[in-house]
Amino acid sequence: MTDIVLAASSTQVLAERRRFRVLRKLAAHRSFKIGLVLVTILVLCAIIGPMLTGTDPTAMSIRYRFKPPSARFLFGSDQYGRDILTRVLYGGRLSLSIGLSVALVSGIFGALIGMAAGYFRALDPYVMRLMDALMAFPAILLAIGIGAALGSQASSIVVALAVAYVPRTARIVRASVLVIREMEYLQAARVSGAGDLHIIVKHVLPNCLGPLIVQLTFVFAYAILAEAALSFLGIGPPPPAPSWGNIIAEGRDYSVEAWWVMLFPGFAVSLAALGMNLLGDGLRDVLDPRLKKFCGDAGWVNAVEGVNFAVRSGECLGIVGESGSGKSVSALSILKLHSRANTRYASGVIRYGGLDLLTLPQRRLRQVRGGEIAMIFQDPMSSLNPVLTIADQIMEPLRQHQGLSARAARRQAIELLEMVRISDASRRIDDYPHRLSGGMRQRVMIAIAVACRPKLLIADEPTTALDVTIQSQILELLRDLQREIGMSVLLITHDLGVVAEFAQRVVVMYAGRVVESASVAALFERPLHPYTEGLIRAVPNLDEDVHRLATIPGNIPDPSTSIAGCRFNPRCREAVKSCLAEPPALVDAGAGHFARCPPRITAGRIV
Repeated sequence: MTDIVLAASSTQVLAERRRFRVLRKLAAHRSFKIGLVLVTILVLCAIIGPMLTGTDPTAMSIRYRFKPPSARFLFGSDQYGRDILTRVLYGGRLSLSIGLSVALVSGIFGALIGMAAGYFRALDPYVMRLMDALMAFPAILLAIGIGAALGSQASSIVVALAVAYVPRTARIVRASVLVIREMEYLQAARVSGAGDLHIIVKHVLPNCLGPLIVQLTFVFAYAILAEAALSFLGIGPPPPAPSWGNIIAEGRDYSVEAWWVMLFPGFAVSLAALGMNLLGDGLRDVLDPRLKKFCGDAGWVNAVEGVNFAVRSGECLGIVGESGSGKSVSALSILKLHSRANTRYASGVIRYGGLDLLTLPQRRLRQVRGGEIAMIFQDPMSSLNPVLTIADQIMEPLRQHQGLSARAARRQAIELLEMVRISDASRRIDDYPHRLSGGMRQRVMIAIAVACRPKLLIADEPTTALDVTIQSQILELLRDLQREIGMSVLLITHDLGVVAEFAQRVVVMYAGRVVESASVAALFERPLHPYTEGLIRAVPNLDEDVHRLATIPGNIPDPSTSIAGCRFNPRCREAVKSCLAEPPALVDAGAGHFARCPPRITAGRIV
């Protein structure tokens, strides 16, 4: 029995609170808060610090040359007797301003150029050839040339460095747009009548924010260090005007005898870069919904709780339930495939052959994955690598787990394709996934899964999006392979007809819990839980003439929603007072038939 706790987003009810949703998520993001604290401290030190020291950062005194850190000089003094602390505090004003300005300017212009080149095909060759010409020069040399032409001032450094980094930012954005441009949701937006500007702002830009934010955090740190080189060459404010960059540049020749001259400004640059990177990570995580599958404002919630089932040797166990009931979450947890960043296994065990998979070392777990327990995912097109041939992908587990040579693995891969009934296997094995039909891709996924003859095969809706004829062929293939290899199968599906035909036992899940478990014959003959009854009634009967199919009213609750008692009670027509009091236990109704419904079961017997 295992409780899997995942961080899930709570449902926001009040409309006025939605305005501040992003701010609340940022306030709850640990990396963003740490980065904000670091950057705020550095900014405050740059603004207020010089007022507190009361020392001129350019005042020289040979008498105090190269004094180590002490009560008088907390950060020591440099080769001219200047106070390093004061110079670091003053230098923060210039360095932070330059870093932020370069990041913003290069980000804005780079994003505009990259999106225009990636979205409008006619502009792409001309715009990118210009960017290629700029990138042919090293960034620092390009900045030197531009800065020398503009003169010695801070704005010269900003313009020079921004122009140097715009091509790199533009290339990153363009690469993202080229992928996004072919997505079907952009085609759907065009079909709806949306114009190009609306599509770019609404659909393209949000999908580019992740890589763009990461790029700008790097540009910020690069700009601070590049400013040192430019100042050293007389471009921008020259010494003695302090900046972190030129303090480091001046102390480079004294790094052995006066280590503190470079240490403290270098530490300030590191803190600034770290703070901006953490801020960027927080913004990316909050603004990109693809990175917060289970993370949100509500903290940790029970996505799957008290799930308890066993798969016997050689049998097929079916797991059914609506979308969001916890079927795939339970299956993925068996091999610990959930992201460790937003998943926590709060309690319980996952037993396999005397091993607890939850506590298994990572190296041993990798041996179990693919070698002893394999999995077929829902979408074969996204599960197969589009740039690798079928041969490469089938041979990978064979070489990984069995140590076969390339020739032996290829020979066995062809045999596996023949086993899953792909004709002309010796020719098809060198095809790429996009050249195969949906049914053939699913057969390839099955070949990869059974390559090492696993003891357990987890099939997560293996017939999704396939036509009825292909579905029947895939299920027949799985049955034949199960019989031939002798493996157990954990079949996850929405289709009770598939369960009735293929499985021996079935588990019904609802809202992260098992609500009923029985043999297939017992479940269809005498369902005990109202939810199971509703699922069976919803299956169309071809022998009856009905004008409207039966449905279960309402929707499955969000994991973060608190429901007293039985989680099915808001949708149950038979709910009584006791159903609202406390969560019901899973009760044995006899003959291995378990259900979580006290009104229907009393003292382990059917009412």
